[in-house]
Amino acid sequence: MDLLLITGVLALVCGVVFGGFLARRFGLRLRRSRANVAVLPLFTAKAKPARSGRLPAQRATNPVGRPTSTRLRLKRPSRRLMLGLLVALLALVVIGGGSLFSANSAKIQTLVQSETSITLAVQLPVSGEAAQSGLPPAEGIQLAIEEANASGTGPPFKLTTYDDQGSDELARGLAEQIVASPAALVLGPAFSTTALATGPVYAKADMASLPTNATSDKITVSQTTFRVLFKNSDEGELLANYLVRVLGQKRAAVFVVDTAYGQTLREGFERAAPALGLQADYYVFTDETQADQMARQVAQAAPPPPVVLLTLDRQGARLLVALRKLGVAGPFLGGDSFGKAGFNELVKSQPEEQSQPGFFTDTLYGLTPMILDSANAAILAFAERFRVRFGHDPDWSAVAGYDAATLAVAAARATLTDPTVSHDLPTQRAAVATYLRSLNHPDKALPGLLGPFWFDESRGRPLAIRIGRFHQGRFASAPIQIVAVPAPDPAEMSSGVVFELSPGRYARMQQLVFAGVYLNAIPQADMARSRFTADFYLWLRFAQTADPGSVNPTSLYFPALLSSNFAPDQPLEQRVLEDGTAYRLWRIQGEFRAEVDLRRFPFDHQRLALSFFNPNATAEQVVYVLDPQAGVAAATPAAAEGQLAITAPDAFRTLSEWTAFSANAQREHLRINSTLGDPARGDLGTQLARSGVVLTVELERRTLDAFTNTVLPLLIMSLVLFGSLFLPSSFVQMKVLSALTAALGGIMALMALTSQLGVLGYTIEIGKLFYVFFGLVLLCLFAALSSQWLRSAHRVLLAVWVELTTRLIFSLTLVATVILTAQLL
Repeated sequence: MDLLLITGVLALVCGVVFGGFLARRFGLRLRRSRANVAVLPLFTAKAKPARSGRLPAQRATNPVGRPTSTRLRLKRPSRRLMLGLLVALLALVVIGGGSLFSANSAKIQTLVQSETSITLAVQLPVSGEAAQSGLPPAEGIQLAIEEANASGTGPPFKLTTYDDQGSDELARGLAEQIVASPAALVLGPAFSTTALATGPVYAKADMASLPTNATSDKITVSQTTFRVLFKNSDEGELLANYLVRVLGQKRAAVFVVDTAYGQTLREGFERAAPALGLQADYYVFTDETQADQMARQVAQAAPPPPVVLLTLDRQGARLLVALRKLGVAGPFLGGDSFGKAGFNELVKSQPEEQSQPGFFTDTLYGLTPMILDSANAAILAFAERFRVRFGHDPDWSAVAGYDAATLAVAAARATLTDPTVSHDLPTQRAAVATYLRSLNHPDKALPGLLGPFWFDESRGRPLAIRIGRFHQGRFASAPIQIVAVPAPDPAEMSSGVVFELSPGRYARMQQLVFAGVYLNAIPQADMARSRFTADFYLWLRFAQTADPGSVNPTSLYFPALLSSNFAPDQPLEQRVLEDGTAYRLWRIQGEFRAEVDLRRFPFDHQRLALSFFNPNATAEQVVYVLDPQAGVAAATPAAAEGQLAITAPDAFRTLSEWTAFSANAQREHLRINSTLGDPARGDLGTQLARSGVVLTVELERRTLDAFTNTVLPLLIMSLVLFGSLFLPSSFVQMKVLSALTAALGGIMALMALTSQLGVLGYTIEIGKLFYVFFGLVLLCLFAALSSQWLRSAHRVLLAVWVELTTRLIFSLTLVATVILTAQLL
């Protein structure tokens, strides 16, 4: 390496010296005496010849002995000589640069890797039976790292995946490999049992671990394990409260798998049950044989009690199938292992499930950090990116994996790029763990999809828990949720609206209302008056509850409504469905206000919005979500042919000027980021949010039709005006009259267009065409009058030049305008 370095330096020096020699040899102008010309083989003297063709005689005034100066010109060297010299110079530079690069390439590569490459280990089950729990978080992690690398902020990240197949023994061995690798921290494992097996290994190496799916209270016993989800004991408390407060049950058969996962779930359930007056019988099992015997024992009770499954998903699926076949109707409740749509895959091969979808799961409730139908805007945006990347919807573990990877990226960038942190691996790992411990208060939290990222004293993440319910094989949010209340109001506590889940933890009921919209027609869209009429169906499905904090979910307010027949207390149809939920249906016909922007007329797109929310309830009390069954009835042959799914096939047939290219419904929140003059409110922007739904229709103007009514007359008048330029010079009055007539026609067309669009405070796109047209009118007037004046002044040639120039300018302007306008169509 040293020899290459010396060779490179010498080659570059030689190249510079040789290049300077060439520049001096061939590039300088030299002044030499005549006596010295003979000794310069590359130069010849060039004297200026006299007019006679002979050299001029030397002037007598030239002092004797003083050399006569003359300008020398460079001889043209041979092409071969120049080519050889240039090749030699290039070779020296290449040799020098290549040697220097070779000598330093290893150092450069090491420097780039140390500054721009951070390795993260991923320990998840991505094969075998447990892959169902490992593949979704692995996809979420992959998407987070791809986005982090694509952002261009900070150094890129590299993932190294270790497949533990859900085995504790294999996971422990892989943990030793990960500790010996250059990884800065670990994303995983997935299960609580594997997290407990690997935690001590990572703690010994002071290496942070972020389990993606693990919820056991015990995993944070290891000092470098940070739980990114809620904990099992909180899940157990919520299951007991939901069983009593929402489902109205007072007894339960509780199946508990004898592992760290099942035991911590039981701790929370057992802690809450006595205060709720819940009588629970616990069935603890370690293998499938014991579980089957206990299932038969529960089925013999008359009547069979509700069942709580404190197990993992595969164990729970086996118990669920056995109990349903034995005639136990449920309801069934389970923890986070049941709170995902993928659980249905574990029972779909059963004959009963194939003949009757939902036979095993229709009465099953599961806990989850999030459900897409009631998720926040950030999760919905993530889900859209996830679908584009992987081709399917994410479940909660994919979101948890994305959250964990996002936190890992933030921790690595905050510590490993710090110049004060040593670059040796143990110091880097310790710095990452210290940074994660510093996130110990809500004020220090980092943003996450599932909620803010901060850790309590046991390195657990306080997180909301949602509960979902299966219906016909589909997993959706349950109509009643129990949500945490960080700062309860004493008045609400005394009224029972806010209750205590456990000492120091408070909650309230939240009502989820499933809303659907079907658009029958938009008969009229008057953009000049910023109004449109609409005819649509609106339905709500919600659970009827006697909770003291419940509000009427049918008290709807339409912000854009001007007039309609909507009466909340007079639905078109109302009844109670088989699952006990209430159903309300209205047909609403009315006039609505539209937010219109006509700047790009006639190339404009307009957005018509039909939105509603409940003005009497905050988002903590009522949340409106899109009905997952809304699209079932719309899956018709017409919809398959391209009709919009939530609209009637002929919903826009009367809009002759418009084409509808998009119609969709989505959740909407109205937020009031103000204390409204109440100092006690503090930061209550989220408490003052109102939940609602908005139906949006995107319309595109039929530009060709608009051009036919507006631009075509302008084009015809322009051609007539252009023809007047070819009239004889004596027809001056005819030319002036044609120009004035065209101007009057343009003014009338512009006034008609203005009356059609209404009073606008800005210039529309098509107005530029009128400006061009009026400019051509003035050009024709100028040409006719100036030509006549020049001819009267006997300047005929100049008058002809003006006429020809006017025709050329007119034709070029007209052609250019037509081409540019056609490109916009």
